[in-house]
Amino acid sequence: MNRTSTTFLVVILCFAGALAQSKSKSTSRQYTARDGSRAVITSVGPSGESRIDIYTEHLDKICSLDYSSEDGNHGFAVAKASWTADENFFVFSLQSSGGHQPWHSPTEFVSFQRYTPGFRAQVCLLDSYLDDPGITDPDFRLTAPDSVTTRVYNASNEVTVSLGAITSQHPVNGKSRCVPCEYQKPVRFGP
Repeated sequence: MNRTSTTFLVVILCFAGALAQSKSKSTSRQYTARDGSRAVITSVGPSGESRIDIYTEHLDKICSLDYSSEDGNHGFAVAKASWTADENFFVFSLQSSGGHQPWHSPTEFVSFQRYTPGFRAQVCLLDSYLDDPGITDPDFRLTAPDSVTTRVYNASNEVTVSLGAITSQHPVNGKSRCVPCEYQKPVRFGP
């Protein structure tokens, strides 16, 4: 083998190794509230599906959400996330990791209601509070104290909702729109 071929082969092998390592590494984004509570979003697997862990200001984990799938094609990745101004809600939008329903960007929120005695954190699907089939735009906007503005499928205008107002609504057909966080136990979403 000549020197040029050997150099080319070494470069290709190094590139392939670096690519394989970059796909297996997980990355994290952290969102910290003014009181020190924080949400940590970790990308897992080769398609970047997400896991979200939420901690109190004392670093106690109060909610763990897992949107990964075994094959990396049937889960969700967090597209955008933010705390509301009153810090009672952590809002995030999702996108399918496998290209399923590309029009749909489910938007969820974790409700804390920090000043309600005996209340546990819960994760709620914002889509379930709206009349149309689902949210289409992952790029929501927040306004104080707890309103979310987003775009809904087939709606002619954007929709704005107060999370504090809608979480006080009763269940639909006897089913809650929210799932309680079980502290250390991960809430798993997916197949």
